[in-house]
Amino acid sequence: MKKVLQFFCVTEKKSIEQAVPEMSRQRIGSIVVKKGSSVCGIFTKRDVLTRVVSAGPDPKATQVRELMTESFYLNLPYYISV
Repeated sequence: MKKVLQFFCVTEKKSIEQAVPEMSRQRIGSIVVKKGSSVCGIFTKRDVLTRVVSAGPDPKATQVRELMTESFYLNLPYYISV
């Protein structure tokens, strides 16, 4: 059986309130963040717990780009194009 690799993306300007339900709906722990056609970061469940739930910013008013991990792909052994 061949595995299919899928990436789910949101734009950097999406609110946390919009990104988290998408992650839940897709049953994923992280979502790629894009600026235009380029990858600019990743937003994870850990980001939700440490930067939203514990820190307390308003999910409606906070954009994903404010809390994402930037340039995560620079640490990968190969570049993944999405």
